[in-house]
Amino acid sequence: MLHIDVGLSAIRASQQALYAISNNVANANTEGYHRQRVELIDRNPITIGALQIGTGVEVEHLSRLRDTATEGALISTNSLHSESETYLRILEQIEAALLPTQGSLTDSVSNFFNELEQLAAQPSTVTIRDAVLAAAYDVVKQISRLDSRMNQLRTNNAIEVAEEVDAVNQATAQIAELNKDIRILSHSGTAPNTLLDQRDRLVSELSKSVEISLQTYLVEESPLVAANGAVLIAEEATQLVAVTSPDGHAAVETQNGGNPVNPLSGALAGLLAGQELIDSIQASLHEWATEFVQSIDQIHSTGLGHNQANNELQGSRAITDVPSPLSEIETPYDLNSGSLFVTLTHLGTGERTTQEIIVDTATDSLDDVISQLDSLPNLSASFQPDAKKLLLRATSGYAIDFAGGIDAVPQSSTLTGTASPRLSGFPSVTGNANWTATVVGSGTVGVTSGLQIELTDTISGDVIRSVSVGDNYLPGEKIELGNGINLTLSIGTLNAGESFQFDLVNNADETGLLVALGINTLFSGDV
Repeated sequence: MLHIDVGLSAIRASQQALYAISNNVANANTEGYHRQRVELIDRNPITIGALQIGTGVEVEHLSRLRDTATEGALISTNSLHSESETYLRILEQIEAALLPTQGSLTDSVSNFFNELEQLAAQPSTVTIRDAVLAAAYDVVKQISRLDSRMNQLRTNNAIEVAEEVDAVNQATAQIAELNKDIRILSHSGTAPNTLLDQRDRLVSELSKSVEISLQTYLVEESPLVAANGAVLIAEEATQLVAVTSPDGHAAVETQNGGNPVNPLSGALAGLLAGQELIDSIQASLHEWATEFVQSIDQIHSTGLGHNQANNELQGSRAITDVPSPLSEIETPYDLNSGSLFVTLTHLGTGERTTQEIIVDTATDSLDDVISQLDSLPNLSASFQPDAKKLLLRATSGYAIDFAGGIDAVPQSSTLTGTASPRLSGFPSVTGNANWTATVVGSGTVGVTSGLQIELTDTISGDVIRSVSVGDNYLPGEKIELGNGINLTLSIGTLNAGESFQFDLVNNADETGLLVALGINTLFSGDV
């Protein structure tokens, strides 16, 4: 009956092959399914006399057809594609927040500068001044809106990070459970093809969240390594945890040990990279807003109001560390060593007197600055401990400003003649300067031929120009000295070699203290 048994073995083997083919056709569209093939071997022969006679065929095993190179490339592509899609989505959200549309920060800043241009042309028009204030308020509102939008994006990003971590933990736990079942079936002699397909499907899904090490993926018996080595998946899996700081900054750590996790690709890597981008853009926004406020406030603090005399100026920004050197004080606005010029105007005569104090941020504290200000004539300076703000108050009949310019009466003089010099105008020099006016020749103003005044830079000694005050000059007339400065000499005498000096103050605050303290600034508070 051997010949019947041989035929039956062929039928049984073919029947199992038909089962495999039918299963392949049925699962042609099943995600993660691998085509299976029946592997046949000949049965052990029997020996009759000197002859070995074959006994037929049998199924050795059911193999799973797997193109490892293609699947490895697909796993890597999954991670890279998911990372790119996630990062692109975050970029689109940021772009939507930053688009220069109507009502955006770009639009409000442009409108603010347009209003400033109109105010420069018509500084006394109240409606334009009000429009500038409204435009400035709108800039602040848009900065706040954009900052809030960045905070919201960061919060949403942190939520997505937590959700992605949950998805990773769920997938790794399922893969670990399958690994256990695969081992049990393999040791019992059964091919766990279906379980392997399920595991590959889960690994493919996992690769969208974090990258998978191909060296471990392509070996079926090897534990999987993922997320830049932070996750190990055998019959148990490393679990991750999302940690969010008080400022909304999300991070990923391993549950046991708290080691930081930084995936190389996948949606989780895209989210973490997007978070860094959001942080960077918000930091740039704060830096820009700080520079914007400082630049505008620096100009405003040294300006003069329209028909407004300030008898009292109070800071709008608090300073907490008064006794420490200024270089150690925490303030968003830069502080520098240099000069601070304070002008007191006599309201009765209109005469302006500008006084200079020297500030060294390395050694001087705010207390030292207040003491210097308080020692100036017709000015008192004090620090309010409750509000932590500076208060400046002029003597009755005087007004304070930091517009600089020049004094009507020279700063210092060696003149012994009877002629009196008077100065007027606002300097257009870059920065600050001090000029010395020296009498060339002796005689009477407006009478003596060749009588001149030579102007030099006090620091460098460079000659700026010479002007005639002799017989071709009418006493009392303005002489244009250049850079926006005018000189007037009364009738009288001048003696050769004598001189007078005067400051040209175009930048009354070289220190940045006015902005830091909020003295006469357009904006209040910190960015």
